[in-house]
Amino acid sequence: MAPAHSAPLPGPLSAADRNANPAMNNTDRPALRSLAPTTIAPLLIVQPMKGEMNMSVTAVSTVLLTVLAATPAATDVTSITLSEPVASFGAAVLDGQLYIYGGHRGEAHAHSRDNLAPAFRRIDLNHPVQWQSLTMETPLQGLALVSDGKYLYRVGGMTAHNAAGEAEDLHSTDVVRRYDPATGAWSDMPALPEPRSSHDAIVHDGKLYVIGGWILAGEGHGQWHDTAWVLDLNDEKAEWQALPAPPFKNRALAVAAVGGKIYALGGMTSDGEISRKTYALDPQTGNWSELASLPGAGMQGFGVSAWGHASRLYAAGTDGALYRLGNDGSSWEAVDRLDHSRFFHRLLPLDATSLIAVGGASHEVGHLDDVERLSVTR
Repeated sequence: MAPAHSAPLPGPLSAADRNANPAMNNTDRPALRSLAPTTIAPLLIVQPMKGEMNMSVTAVSTVLLTVLAATPAATDVTSITLSEPVASFGAAVLDGQLYIYGGHRGEAHAHSRDNLAPAFRRIDLNHPVQWQSLTMETPLQGLALVSDGKYLYRVGGMTAHNAAGEAEDLHSTDVVRRYDPATGAWSDMPALPEPRSSHDAIVHDGKLYVIGGWILAGEGHGQWHDTAWVLDLNDEKAEWQALPAPPFKNRALAVAAVGGKIYALGGMTSDGEISRKTYALDPQTGNWSELASLPGAGMQGFGVSAWGHASRLYAAGTDGALYRLGNDGSSWEAVDRLDHSRFFHRLLPLDATSLIAVGGASHEVGHLDDVERLSVTR
């Protein structure tokens, strides 16, 4: 997989391209790094013989060859190229589709309206040929995008009021919106009790959990949140309910759910220190417990991503390893490695034996536009 700087974005489509495929436009570009070569079927040679049956075999072979020759070879998710290199975005998988919303683009630490990716797209992970543009709303970064198996929920995030080159004027939002893939429509959900960005969220047992983050309100430093919230998605009249106070104040952390518990790990503390600590919340008792810290050093833990898969918790960050938490929570083990270490990416489910790491940023090459497949069976 190529880093962002070695995978230039496709240019505008030519008139010939558009005439050949009217469904394609400049926002719905091929998602493959290189289109797969056409599959050429082996030619079945049929000797001329008398009889209708032999003629039928010849006709069927000719038709079969024609069909197969026009069919692209099967593709793999690692051939996917994002529409542009992006980090700190919202992403979710629903019904075999990968959805990506907004995020940060351009130079690291540059924050303006121009650095917010103005796109909401999806691609079929089972046939990842082309991105589909969806109804985009406010460009955001530091948001969460999660699914309950039917809808997508966009939670909080940061927007910029300033243009490039102007003094930063950054604001967290309290807006929560629900997206219906069946209709392509967005609808309102109860707003967060306070604006929030650089947090994370997860849906577990029909409830939406939001943990961590801070509030930005223009110039100056952000204020770290010491609250966490839950919303019952099965109750149309539900309001946000406070969770027991987390034993940490972290932003740029990861939140996941597995085995009936909600996990929060990594991030940056309100003192500016990198955290690799792992905490678990038992929703039944309301108790938080501390587990084994994520392995690593340096920036490992900041902008980490995690996912609960097949009753186990997985996490990946800047040291390039995919880690799995032990059953008793006392240790982590490395089970696979990324080709490009990254942070501010998204770790998401692919199938029974695999996760995918999407986008993010690398210390070596900057923002990334690739997708990596990671095995959970090793």
